[in-house]
Amino acid sequence: TRTSYPIPLGTRHPISLVKEEICSIFKRLGFSIAEGPEVEDDWHVFSSLNFA
Repeated sequence: TRTSYPIPLGTRHPISLVKEEICSIFKRLGFSIAEGPEVEDDWHVFSSLNFA
């Protein structure tokens, strides 16, 4: 039998590529990337700010 050609595994998602490029640009400008929760709890959103 004949050997098969290598199967291409695919590429990275375009949104992931753009996100990495944007992060790289901001890092070169001196910013740092911080990660944290995207949604805060009720206390930090309303109660601590005296919202009803």
